[in-house]
Amino acid sequence: MRLHIPRFFQRRLPTTTDSDTESEISAFGANISNKQNNVFRLALQNPNGTKLSDAQAGPINVMAHLDIDILGLVETNLHWTTEARTTLASLLQLNFGYGQCVVASCENTSDTSYLPGGNALLARGKVAGRIFKRYPDSQGRFTYALMRGKDGTGVLLVNAYRVCQKRGTRTTANTAYMQQVVHQRSEGIANPDPRNQILDDITALIADHRQNGFHPLIMGDFNVSDKDPHFEDFLLANNLHDLIAATNDGTPPRTYTRGKNRLDFILGDTFVLEAVVQSGSLGIHEGILSCETIPDHTLQWVDFDITALFGHDVYKPVAPCDRQFTIRNALRKHKFQDRLIELHKAMHIKEKVQQLANDFKHLESHSLDDPEMVKLILCYQHLDNLITESIIQAANKAGRSDTGYQRSEALILAGQKVTLWKAICSSLRRNKPYTNVIHRLATLFNLPTTRYTDISLRAARGQLRIARLEKRAIEKEDGEHRASWLEEIAREAEKDRPDTDWETIMKEMIAAARQRQTNRKLSAILKPDRSSLDYIKVPNEKWFHCAKTDELFEFDNGLFRAHPRHELDQHYEFISSLKVLPATTKVVDVEVRDCGLFRTTASPSLDPTWSIVSNPRQIESWLARQNKCHHQQVFDDKSPPTCNEFQRVVGDHGVTPTVQTILDGTCDVDSLDLSEDMKTWVKWFKMTPAERTLRPIPPAITPGEFAKAFKLTNEKTSSSPSGLHYTLWKSISEKEYLCSYMCIMMSLPFMYGFSNTRWETAIDVMLEKKTRRLLEADFNTALKIYGRKLMANAEIAGISSNQWGGRPNHSAPDCATRKLLTWEYARYTFTTIASFFGDLASCFDRMTTPISSMIAIKKGAPPSMCQSCSFTVRNMRRYIRTAFGTTPPIYGETEGDTPLTGEIQGKADIMGLWTLASDSVLSVMDTLLPGLVLTSTDGETQSTRTCDAYVDDTDVWAAGEGDSNPLHE
Repeated sequence: MRLHIPRFFQRRLPTTTDSDTESEISAFGANISNKQNNVFRLALQNPNGTKLSDAQAGPINVMAHLDIDILGLVETNLHWTTEARTTLASLLQLNFGYGQCVVASCENTSDTSYLPGGNALLARGKVAGRIFKRYPDSQGRFTYALMRGKDGTGVLLVNAYRVCQKRGTRTTANTAYMQQVVHQRSEGIANPDPRNQILDDITALIADHRQNGFHPLIMGDFNVSDKDPHFEDFLLANNLHDLIAATNDGTPPRTYTRGKNRLDFILGDTFVLEAVVQSGSLGIHEGILSCETIPDHTLQWVDFDITALFGHDVYKPVAPCDRQFTIRNALRKHKFQDRLIELHKAMHIKEKVQQLANDFKHLESHSLDDPEMVKLILCYQHLDNLITESIIQAANKAGRSDTGYQRSEALILAGQKVTLWKAICSSLRRNKPYTNVIHRLATLFNLPTTRYTDISLRAARGQLRIARLEKRAIEKEDGEHRASWLEEIAREAEKDRPDTDWETIMKEMIAAARQRQTNRKLSAILKPDRSSLDYIKVPNEKWFHCAKTDELFEFDNGLFRAHPRHELDQHYEFISSLKVLPATTKVVDVEVRDCGLFRTTASPSLDPTWSIVSNPRQIESWLARQNKCHHQQVFDDKSPPTCNEFQRVVGDHGVTPTVQTILDGTCDVDSLDLSEDMKTWVKWFKMTPAERTLRPIPPAITPGEFAKAFKLTNEKTSSSPSGLHYTLWKSISEKEYLCSYMCIMMSLPFMYGFSNTRWETAIDVMLEKKTRRLLEADFNTALKIYGRKLMANAEIAGISSNQWGGRPNHSAPDCATRKLLTWEYARYTFTTIASFFGDLASCFDRMTTPISSMIAIKKGAPPSMCQSCSFTVRNMRRYIRTAFGTTPPIYGETEGDTPLTGEIQGKADIMGLWTLASDSVLSVMDTLLPGLVLTSTDGETQSTRTCDAYVDDTDVWAAGEGDSNPLHE
């Protein structure tokens, strides 16, 4: 007899299918919690629809919790309007500091946000920096992004959703299938087949980019059936491998709870396959868990070796978005400080530093060639490596483990409770055993096992309804809960500021958050789109002529050398200066003669032609040659300081015994084989009575100076190829215990004249007008401390009144005002005067470290400090930063090669050193040049000057001959 079940009850009974008799989908492959270093993680999941209101608890949370760098979402069922895309991008910004997203959906004319199909690609952190182009498909079928790699290659990353309906299927008008049918018919396809058309379009996309060196990395929900020849042909045609199946033993499980087949795949060619470190898939309920939906697809993931896939790491130094924490987060900062102190006490770092300093102090000889000194320097380098590793370890331990989004703990727990009961309902409805996620969440809420194992589906739905009501009530009070959470942060920050109550700190936090929000909006409106250097232009010709200045320009290793005209027409000097090629130049032919350069093209008319270089290796080669040649210009031009006699006197670092006799005034300068002007300049280095009484600058940095210097720095400043960024040093400087010996480590190289090898690394960042170098944060901060003391001594001893730049209480408006008054006074008194406007080309890059050392010693700096700085600069290994990443050490000063000159642009003391270097030149000018003399109307007061200088912009003054007021006549 057949049992009759009323329809009313039939609706509530779970349906049974063949798949329901199978076991629940469990995790497969490697353990996702074991993420190695130098790895980026790619993941894919069909979330069963997406709501922006739930994106924080869903995709964003799973990216943070599973440390996913790029997440692909397919079948989002959302109309991706500009507002929706901006909201998603803002969530990435709020949670990870930096991120990119590309979304796709078909056009929708209705007002609803629901739209079947579509997908989204979310990227965060440093891997997102490799994405330089993003594209959505107009039909919402897929999104793709181009990621930069090495040698002009890269990765084509595609995130796709393939509809399950075959050609001819009759469905409603709003399905993803019908959307694509309508769109393809509008493009002239008479009999559309959306299910297979997407495979053909992705194949064409792969072919287009493969010829440019991009390797395909394809992921998506392909809705593969038991027999799917089109999908098999797609894999064969593009030489694609199933990455999860190829890198694990056994057969990967199905990915869809209501089916028997694997629908979701991550595919790649052989090159991509070889870069896989580990891979796998999660069980049901172990991926995206939001409050609104429970995905019916499992999450697929693959870890790739960054070096193998892309060539080298993108970010050196550490980008702000990748820093382990910020100073504002007092909880994380204190965790880092406590962990670092714990490590250093266990390793006895303080005792080792103090013992090392004591050993240096008791050395009989401070010569760097002494075996005992060499041994102690090696001990110092080893200890510095230990400290560096411990700092990074403590920072990673204290780093972000949450998303950083300011949600209250109560709201987070309420959302997890809703997720728990939704997962229970999901398992009961499909007659499946409970997953590990259910047991984990039940333990979180101390839920007895019998409370949820022996329960009906109806009772579980009742608990779900109660959990949702509780969540809505908490959402209404979320402002108060969030305030409590922020109050905890403020109270923690109060420990660092005992003189300020936590309420004031809370107000400052709110004001700062509002200001950051305003700044982000203004930056988006006012700042143009910017990108890193990803190509250069190289002229095809060598010689050019500028009619306006009548100069001959020579292209030499990435630089343009301007040769001035000789007295004879079309003849030019061998001497040159580096300049930017003017836009009005013409191509010419040049003949090199013994007497100079001869321009054979009488009337140039051809414009320069250019070749675009986009291959990373070629770009790096050109930039390395250009930068190295730029720093060799002083010796290439045979400038006076490069003559053999002067080089013999000053040596490599400007601390020779002869230099000391010049400073003491006991050297017979007239006997040196130098020009008369050079002799006059060298004599300036004799210390004046005021300089002899200056207080010597102590090379030892005190704990107070260490803490104060880092307190004044901006933690967002880029620095430190080693990874020891300013956030870490600012946190260290807040602890007196750490300052007591970290200041000793900072001081020892300057006390004994050697260089810390960690400091001998610089990154050339190519800006539009000049190149800036990023140095280690502690090295640059030490130079700030010494630089302030050096400039204070210089002001006491006296600096030329003609220099207005790089000095306290002096400004460009002051200099401009004096020039204006000079011209006005000359006009009123009918005095003939003239000024010659000069801009010293590459002034910082033409400085030499021996001269900097001589000037610093003259103003009270110890020779050991100058020698240490000179060693560091001369041994500097240079990287180059472009859009393709940071190169290995690509150039530097080598033995037997033309020496590199220039104080590094980016050094904290470079402005002070240039001010003092220019002081020497300006003082000699006062001796050699008559200058300008202005007399007051009563004839009793005179004002004399030779020039007005602001940093490297100098106006030289000259007076007319004869009568003092010839213009009046």
